Amino acid sequence: MIPSEKNLDHFTSPIVVQSNELTVFSSLRQHPEYGILPFNAPCEDCIEIIEERTQFTRKFLTTGKNGKEFKVQKGYGPLHYMDDQGRWITYDPRLKKLDSSIFGVTNPFYTIRINTLKGYLEFENKNENFLPIRFHKDLVLETIDGDLNPLNSFKANWTNITAGDDGLKVIDIFPNTDLEINIMGPTIKTNFIVKSSIGSDFRIVETLDQITLQRIENLNESMDVINFYENNQLSYNFGEISIYDAHTGRDRPKGTYTLKNNLLIYSWDQNTIEQLDFPFIIDPTVTSSNTLPQASITGSGLNNFGAFTTGCTYNLSVPTPANCTITDIAWTFSYIAQNGATMSEGAVRFYYGGCVSPSAAGFYWFCNNTIFGGTCNGNNVSIFTDFSPCVPAPQCAPYNMNFTMEFYDAWGGASCSSTWIAAATGWTMTITGETVTEPAPPTSSAGTSICPGSTTNLNANGTYGVPPYNYSWSPTTGLNNPNIQSPTLSAPAPGPYTYTCTITDACGITATNSINITVVNGAWAGTDGTLDICDNAAPVNLTLSLGGGPDAGGSWSPALNSGGNTFDPSVDGSGTYTYTVPDPPGMPNCPDASADVVVNVIPVSTAGNDGNSTLCNSAGSTLNLNTLLSGADPGGTWAETTASGQFNTGTGVFNAAGLTAGTYTFTYSFAAVGSCPGDFATFNIVVNDQPTAGNDGNSTICNSAGSTINLNTLLSGADPGGTWAETTASGQFNIGTGVFNGAGLTAGTYSFTYTVPATAPCVPDVANFDIVVNDQPTAGNDGNSTICNSAGSTIDLNTLLSGADPGGAWAETTSSGQFNTGTGVFNGAGLTVGTYSFTYTVPATAPCLPDVATFDVVVNDQPDAGLDGNSTICNSAGSTLDLNTLLSGADPGGTWAETTASGQFTPGTGVLDASGLTAGVYTFTYTLTATAPCLDDVATFDITITAQPEAGLDGNSTLCNSAGSTIDLNTLLSGADAGGTWAETTSSGQFTPGTGVFNAAGLTAGTYTFTYSFAASGSCLADFATFDVIVNDQPDAGLDGNSTICNSAGSTIDLNTLLSGADPGGTWAETTASGQFTPGTGVLDASGLT
Repeated sequence: MIPSEKNLDHFTSPIVVQSNELTVFSSLRQHPEYGILPFNAPCEDCIEIIEERTQFTRKFLTTGKNGKEFKVQKGYGPLHYMDDQGRWITYDPRLKKLDSSIFGVTNPFYTIRINTLKGYLEFENKNENFLPIRFHKDLVLETIDGDLNPLNSFKANWTNITAGDDGLKVIDIFPNTDLEINIMGPTIKTNFIVKSSIGSDFRIVETLDQITLQRIENLNESMDVINFYENNQLSYNFGEISIYDAHTGRDRPKGTYTLKNNLLIYSWDQNTIEQLDFPFIIDPTVTSSNTLPQASITGSGLNNFGAFTTGCTYNLSVPTPANCTITDIAWTFSYIAQNGATMSEGAVRFYYGGCVSPSAAGFYWFCNNTIFGGTCNGNNVSIFTDFSPCVPAPQCAPYNMNFTMEFYDAWGGASCSSTWIAAATGWTMTITGETVTEPAPPTSSAGTSICPGSTTNLNANGTYGVPPYNYSWSPTTGLNNPNIQSPTLSAPAPGPYTYTCTITDACGITATNSINITVVNGAWAGTDGTLDICDNAAPVNLTLSLGGGPDAGGSWSPALNSGGNTFDPSVDGSGTYTYTVPDPPGMPNCPDASADVVVNVIPVSTAGNDGNSTLCNSAGSTLNLNTLLSGADPGGTWAETTASGQFNTGTGVFNAAGLTAGTYTFTYSFAAVGSCPGDFATFNIVVNDQPTAGNDGNSTICNSAGSTINLNTLLSGADPGGTWAETTASGQFNIGTGVFNGAGLTAGTYSFTYTVPATAPCVPDVANFDIVVNDQPTAGNDGNSTICNSAGSTIDLNTLLSGADPGGAWAETTSSGQFNTGTGVFNGAGLTVGTYSFTYTVPATAPCLPDVATFDVVVNDQPDAGLDGNSTICNSAGSTLDLNTLLSGADPGGTWAETTASGQFTPGTGVLDASGLTAGVYTFTYTLTATAPCLDDVATFDITITAQPEAGLDGNSTLCNSAGSTIDLNTLLSGADAGGTWAETTSSGQFTPGTGVFNAAGLTAGTYTFTYSFAASGSCLADFATFDVIVNDQPDAGLDGNSTICNSAGSTIDLNTLLSGADPGGTWAETTASGQFTPGTGVLDASGLT
């Protein structure tokens, strides 16, 4: 661990990540911290996957590792809080500059504000909803005499400040004194650093306001600590005032708190601090209860002096990254030595399973530094070497690693205290894991340049992830097995090749890497091949039967009759032919190449030409198909591809008698031999039938639009191919299709014929058909309309009929319950908004169909913008009002508008931003637009803006308690609004709140405190200013006096004996000139005086 200085002079800039991997692995670009590493991230060469955040965990991805290395960080306390948009935001306890004169820490757990303009600190515990406290207000250093009476006062000077991540420093806030305000999460540690002598004894005084003062438990005049309570619960604590120099050690002096009225006095034994060396520190600390949602590190374990024996134990369960081998475990934690402790007296130790870090007995993590005070930092300290024996084997599913930290303090006392050794930061653990990787390219046993025909062993290695691994090589060219770690590669054709190995671990995660292999241009005879060739085929180039593109210039054995590469099946026989290519010059290391082609020469037969013929299906009609053969070899096989059942394959004779008319198909074929195809000839024999036109028929159709009949559907037992004709004259019959169109024809009977011609010697046949045409009724066109659901709104649907025959019937297909089917009148009054449907039906005579017209009537709603309304809101900063909350009985979907001109109203959301608006009434409307014939509706809202009252700056004055001494406190107001209320927080009994006049006559000397305040009103907050009036005593020299004395030798008079009713401390003087009066003692020596 490393000692570090507090950063009180600069604010650290965030680390902004510039990486293409960020956009690949994280898509929450709208998050305000997207691409920004948290201040306490465990790495800088990484990106955060912001989607993985929880309140206590984060996940990071190391850049440049292709998404393979992950880090999971978890904190003992919260790392994030959720904002009002549901986003996890980094919990950052560091000090920030909030305004030109305000520094602080702001988060949902607590707020710390340092106001350097007005000179005070404010601390609010939001986690427990405690009211804020203000302290260090009106700081004064008072020099005092031996009786603790004040001599001089020095007000705090906040002008010379520096500030940084860890706090703020005020240089020379008092003479020879600096102020350090250290922010350690929800703890405020104040150091008054006395750099050199003040010149006398001194104390420090501050003013507590009434809100803070009234929550102090058991108000005592002198206290070691101050506890603040709220609803019987400890809310804030002012810890012991420790005083120490660089050599004090633990036997340090302590101060006390003294309350006088509203003044808080820091005091101590003046004799003790005089023994301290400069600089020395006066150190009060302010804390609050339960500031964070998870218990923080409360303190260190206290042990026997100089030894770490029993630590205070803290446990943290951290999830591991999924699908990973754990490659690192690191911790981050800092502690502070304070109140006279040295950094070497604090230490930590970590445990996991049966492992401990540091692993050596008697070793601890600490700063070996004996300087009093300071912070000891451990930032991302790797302890993987110590813990690796206890880390489980790699797993696919994430699991929790349960760590323990023991926090030590080498001193005796109560356990788990933060008095001397305290946590300066939260504790986090970071687990690093890597998914499967293939870190190096695969290797080749024969190198990356190999000869044709040679072999080499490829090998790939994976690491991390979760073994065992599966391997897949691509391409597979030349590999004996592409699914093993080390396949054998038989060299393919010369050229460059890239072999990629994909390694897949047990979780299905993959990694890839590649090796480039070059097959050199040595001798290449190609790969073995085969050739099946028919005896009647044309000569071929035998090298084309070799695979892999062999080199030219080789020779064949046995030699081909052509003397070259040409194989002629008519002269060269079946067998094995070897092609040999000698190794070219310059390639002495590669052997001659050879490859074989196995040739099979196959004899071939022909079936001749195709043929056809025609037969009748009359009795005794046959045909010998052998008579149709042309150019065929004998020995072929007859077959029928149709299914007449009357073909003799042995003789080739076809008997057509009684067969169904059609085409019957037959083949004469030779089967394929080897790679030579078979051959066949096809013969089509057409068998004609005696035609028939079938039975006569009739039908009925309607003359409605589109009403047709296909007379072919009336055919019964008819042969196809007949011809249609009409013997009447409708003019609407298509003789080509047989379709009769009855649309619009006069009702009546129409006649038609169907004639089937015959192929000789068959005779044509005729069938007759009568079609009766009936009239089609019409209900007219469909229609629609719109009405409102207001009272008395009706519609007569008969007015919507268009082109309809009379006599139809009305019906409703919806269920309004308000339609009169007898009259056709629809009453829309009071109906639910929607579409209501109705039908008008005209009956028909079969086969004509009834006709229906459909009518849709849309009923629109009369919109309601609800009741008018009003509200009141303050014009303080951030004060807004959502006017939608004022709607009463309104329909949704309305439009907001402002009829005044605030310039701060958003009609789209209905939100009025009252911040800074002039007090007054602002008017707004909420309008619902109606759909005709309904009418629009408007509701009006008046919003009264009230001004945020301002009580102005605090003030003070001084009066004498002489008769008639008064002050009108209104004259002390600065920047205040009128109309406030005066009150006295002391008890003079001589203050008139109605006029603000304070009468000091006769009061005891002292400080009297008054407030000018405005009560909270509505959403406006209360405000008050405090005024201190110091009343001084009117001195009294008593009654005049006289006496008589002789001027004899030695005659004196002490004029103090003549005083009557006089205050002490007066000054004597002589107004004559005796020359024998001593003003310091008040004695007159009368000896010899005239």
